[in-house]
Amino acid sequence: MEGLIQYISDINQFKEAVLSILGDSIVPEILISGIYTRMILGDIIDKIIEMNNGDKCKIIISNIINREGLSKSQIRKLYTQGGKIKINSNASNNIIIIGNNAFVLSYSYKYNRENGPRTSFESCILTDCSSVVDKVKEVFLEKWGRSFPLAVENAGEDNL
Repeated sequence: MEGLIQYISDINQFKEAVLSILGDSIVPEILISGIYTRMILGDIIDKIIEMNNGDKCKIIISNIINREGLSKSQIRKLYTQGGKIKINSNASNNIIIIGNNAFVLSYSYKYNRENGPRTSFESCILTDCSSVVDKVKEVFLEKWGRSFPLAVENAGEDNL
């Protein structure tokens, strides 16, 4: 194994690390899976859209009701740029892969009828170790193959 292995326990450090990787290099692919809230995923998706990297983005969400914190406009912009979003109710692996970097996240998730889902970031591991990134990517792609496309109005049939 080579390279970086970093433990991140602060949500702001996590976002800074993701945004830095998204902004510093040419990104060959962006793979996102898990249960997220707007607070965690919103800025990341905005940066992907801003950098016109939507076409490199594949996202698996577990629930169409709350869309894991994605706004309708973010979903439409991702689709317009060529991004793909699928649904899999078993998408509980909280992972983000950006090129040769993988984030494996841990949070607490609670749901109640009055307030809906509540997610609290606990920590994550960031690594660029190729054997780990390859394994995380393999898990993502296996789950991607068992997921259903999210249909988006006026987004173009070839993205569905």
